[in-house]
Amino acid sequence: MNAKEAKDFLVQHTAEQAALENAPLSELEKRMMYFAENDPASCSNPIELNDEFEAQCDTPEYESKIKQLLHHAYKRLKTEESEKARNWDDAMRTLYDGDHYLPVLWGARGSNENWKRDPGSKVITCGTMAFIVFSLMVALINIPHIPSWILAASGMLLFFLCILTMFFLAQQGYRALRRRKSG
Repeated sequence: MNAKEAKDFLVQHTAEQAALENAPLSELEKRMMYFAENDPASCSNPIELNDEFEAQCDTPEYESKIKQLLHHAYKRLKTEESEKARNWDDAMRTLYDGDHYLPVLWGARGSNENWKRDPGSKVITCGTMAFIVFSLMVALINIPHIPSWILAASGMLLFFLCILTMFFLAQQGYRALRRRKSG
């Protein structure tokens, strides 16, 4: 399943759910579910689409509405048509491999799925943890008679966090270069 097919499947079932809940989706709301900055196959002019959407819709309200519809549609498919629920899972996995709006709507900000995809948040999280461990080590050094294994363990943890932070920073740089080349 490619990204366009995945979006077609998810948008279709979300629109069906909206009709069942008597909360129909406008054509613009459906088109926005196809939004991606660098996938012309499913979103040919993302800047124009985004500008039109921003002028006519309230983003937080839209995201909340779509998140609810997505989750209700998925729940309905799981109970009524398990094969389509597996297709839903496949569609979401396909979209997680790219830079698509639908997984954001599915998780609607702050979810674990978003953290898995966003190396920027990983850089900040790991970097902050490394700074805290470093500060703790500085404080521990000044304590007399501290067991050496505590400093050694703290040093290992600091080293690991620094390596992890550099890895996520490199991942973020790689993705930025990839987006720049494809855009």
